[in-house]
Amino acid sequence: MLQKFRIDLRLSLYLSFLLAGALSLISFLVFQESQKLVHRQEAERLHIINGLKKEKISSHIRKVQSNIDQINHHQDLSDALNFLALNYQSRDTAVQQHVSVVREFLKGQFHSIKEAYSFNKILLLNTEGKVFFSTTNTLNLSLQEKNLFNEKEATFLKARHDLTFTPPFPTKGTHGAYHVMALAPIFNRDLQGKKKTTLIVAYEIPMEPIFESVNDTTGLGFTGETILTQYIDNKACFLNPTRRHLVGDEEVPIPLGSEKGIPAQRSVTSSKGGFSENLIDYRGVPVNAAWSQIPELGWGIVTKMDHKECFMLLNKLRQKVIFVSGIAIIIAIFIATLYARNFLKPLIQIEDTISALAQGSFPKEVPSDRNDKFRNISMALNTLINHLKQSTLFAQRIGQGKLDVSIDTSVHSDVLSKSLAAMQKSLSREKDHELERKWLTEGIAIHSEILQSNVDSIQSLGEAILSSLVSYLGVQRGGFYSVLYTPINNENGDEVCFELSATYAYEDQEDRSRKFKLGEGIIGQAAQDCQTIYQKNVPLESPEVSTAFGKAKATNILIVPIKVNEEVLGLLEFAAFEEINEYKIDLVERIADNMASAILSVKSSERMKRLLSDSQRFAQELQKKEEEHLQNQKEMELRFKALQKELLEAKKDSQRLRNKLRALLDNL
Repeated sequence: MLQKFRIDLRLSLYLSFLLAGALSLISFLVFQESQKLVHRQEAERLHIINGLKKEKISSHIRKVQSNIDQINHHQDLSDALNFLALNYQSRDTAVQQHVSVVREFLKGQFHSIKEAYSFNKILLLNTEGKVFFSTTNTLNLSLQEKNLFNEKEATFLKARHDLTFTPPFPTKGTHGAYHVMALAPIFNRDLQGKKKTTLIVAYEIPMEPIFESVNDTTGLGFTGETILTQYIDNKACFLNPTRRHLVGDEEVPIPLGSEKGIPAQRSVTSSKGGFSENLIDYRGVPVNAAWSQIPELGWGIVTKMDHKECFMLLNKLRQKVIFVSGIAIIIAIFIATLYARNFLKPLIQIEDTISALAQGSFPKEVPSDRNDKFRNISMALNTLINHLKQSTLFAQRIGQGKLDVSIDTSVHSDVLSKSLAAMQKSLSREKDHELERKWLTEGIAIHSEILQSNVDSIQSLGEAILSSLVSYLGVQRGGFYSVLYTPINNENGDEVCFELSATYAYEDQEDRSRKFKLGEGIIGQAAQDCQTIYQKNVPLESPEVSTAFGKAKATNILIVPIKVNEEVLGLLEFAAFEEINEYKIDLVERIADNMASAILSVKSSERMKRLLSDSQRFAQELQKKEEEHLQNQKEMELRFKALQKELLEAKKDSQRLRNKLRALLDNL
């Protein structure tokens, strides 16, 4: 249809459509980038507000921790507290007088401390949670304090060993005021020198400084707020008043897995923190939220703002972009129609270039020797062509397996370049994982063959495995410990020891003769626990590390038990000056499992050899006795025949004598 019009009119129409489409695309991209910028700014703003409030709370808590630590390490105060903890129930009159003096001393000291550090009150509790001293001259506790100071309560149990903060609860006798209790243990040493908790000091800390920071809605508009949360009984509980609720309302605790209060749930389940959009809060309203955790307290902190309010300006921007785009398109059409004839040649070149790009080929660069506006378009198009060529070349090299090539995303910061760079990194990581899997498979195959070919003795088996494993792992030393059963003179049976049977790269003869009992050194500990022990960056002079290398001569030590059904048959020990990777540890553990079967096979073979030797010896003895029996039988047969012959001769002689006698009788 357009062929009926003149070339300049057709060109005007083509150019108008092209410019209109380009402006529409640019407007769309500008809006998209603006939208991304607004999203990023909203995320950063909420992250910054959340981080500032978190840091302010953490700073306040660290200051409180520092103050309490300074108080508890005061020598005179610590001695007085330990004396009071040991003697406050004594009935000795002299001791009670001393206790009264100590109470007055502590009362004056704690009054000064309370005023200096802005504590509401200070309590002294024994290890069962009973209060025996208070700066308020009363030992009555609120219901929350009674529940908190229960000796079976988790927070109180933790407070026996370290400084612990309780959840906030209302201050007795006030309206709308909250506080937390900082429970700090006081330690003493018994006659054996062991550290023991003697009492717990409870400092009541007002929450107003924290609530003042949390409830500040500066920069959060009309719907934004910050909420403190804590994980209690599988729920995300709110710890500060909100714009809709007050602390303690039944609607505020959010059960984990609920469809509402998603930011609060994530704040108590994720220690890394994060940001997300369109999450449903406790009111059932979509919000943008940033969350993190306060490490000193274990509380979560959520900063959120209604999604609708966050992007109110973006909706206005969309309307402005549409309006400006419409005007720009109209102006572009007018300009295209006015100057169509002057731009005929460069337009044809640009059209041909764009058509070639659309068909997937790379055309020649567009001439940019003109001094009009088309020069910039030509240069931009040439830049696009060069960029696409580089991206295509980069993709082709990746397809050829050349994963060491790179593309500068700081220069080419478009989505295509970043996606290609991300794909390259992913393929490189997968290649590394594949190499590790191949290394692991080859290692198992190599050492399985060694295990199958070394079945003469456990020592030869250990030497063969060590000689191969040390080289394959790239470590410096290796040792194999076999089980040694030593009889003892009691009813407990044999004593189990682990003797260094095979070594690799040992220089000290004393190290080669080392033996370890169960629980002795890290060798004995690994055997007792049936667990792999890997210690890295071990100090060179550490007196607590007992190995066959002396006093931890290597900086990285790996102990792997050879076990079957929780029965330790031996241990493998390796030392290296560099860290041993997890996949290498996995290889050693798998080989240890195979080695356990090999050791059982060797022991079974040795047992069969002993039984076969005993059987052969018994058969030889039996054959010897049988030959002796046959020889005796033959001798008896010969003697029997000789006796029969003698008997026959005797019978003949007797017959001759009878005949002679009968003849003599006849003659008479």
